[in-house]
Parts: sequence; C-alpha cells; structure tokens
Amino acid sequence: MQAENGKLYDVEMQVSNELNIPKRMRFYQAAIDISFLDKGNSYNSLNDSFIIFICTFDAIGKNRPVYTFENLCIEDKNTPLQDGTRKVIINAEGFNNTEEKELKEFLEYLKTGKPNNEFTMEIEKMIQTVKNNEQARQEYRLLSTFEMDIKDKAEYRVKRETAKLMKQRGYPISEILLMTGLPESEIEKL
Repeated sequence: MQAENGKLYDVEMQVSNELNIPKRMRFYQAAIDISFLDKGNSYNSLNDSFIIFICTFDAIGKNRPVYTFENLCIEDKNTPLQDGTRKVIINAEGFNNTEEKELKEFLEYLKTGKPNNEFTMEIEKMIQTVKNNEQARQEYRLLSTFEMDIKDKAEYRVKRETAKLMKQRGYPISEILLMTGLPESEIEKL
C-alpha cells in the first residue's frame, strides 16, 4: 500500500512462528523493490518502504512489544545506511511490557481477540465486514458452481435428445457420435 507521501507499507499478520520472520521480511522487501524497478523506475527513485509484521508471538524473543530495524554500519552504529527501508515487528505477547496505553490495548486485542477500546472495536467491525464479504464470496462461488452444474445437465439433456432424434431418423452412429460427443454405448441404448 502506498501512502500519499509516496512511502510504501506492507503490513502482514503472522499467527504461527515458523522461525523465519527475518528472512520473510527480506523477501517482502525484495518483492516491493523489484515490483517498483520492473516498472522502469531507477534506483534513485525507490520510495521509502516499511515492512510491518504484526505477530501473535515474540518473533525475536526479547519480550519487547515493538522491534524496529534499520540497516546500520556495524563498525559505527551511529551511521545508518539510509537505504529507505525499515522493518517493524509488533509482538502481541508484549502487551504487558509497555506503558503506552493505546499500544498496550492494541497488543492485548491482538493477543486475546477481545476489543477493549474504540480503536480496537473499529478494527473488529472491519474484520467482521471482511469475514462477511468472504462468506458472501464463498456463497457466490457455490452458486456459480450450482449454476454450472445445472448448465452441464441441460447441455447433456440436449445432447441426449438430439442423439435420440438422429437415431430415430436413421443417422449412422458415427455421425451421431460426431454431432453430440456422447459415448457410442450410450447412443446405442437410446
């Protein structure tokens, strides 16, 4: 998602710890950059980007509620690479380790699934809307499948009726087979 200021944000929810969060973040960063460069843009015009993983577990294991990473010089930690990338891991398990009320309530909501303030209630409403839309899409797919089944049955009936009429009028089986696509054994039974 691109903000009005041009910065790119990729927000992902992680619910199971596969012990590969840093590498996954690297992959998402590469995907954003390649997508941008594939459009013919130059390296100099790469937008700042933020990869944000909201985790229901502590991916780093240091009990922090939020981990923010930027590329820094190993020899001089005060020298950032300034490549415009930032990676943020939000740790829902860390809700007891922050004094910031809003962050604490948000993390607690992520961990428990129970909205506890106006902001998390709004998120819950949006989630329910998405779930309802997904249910509607599933129902539509089922309806589409049902309609396709009806159409297939109708086509089959038309083929059988055509084969029956052709057989009654003395057409050769090979011609009926060619016109209807029905198996020879089925045509012979008509």
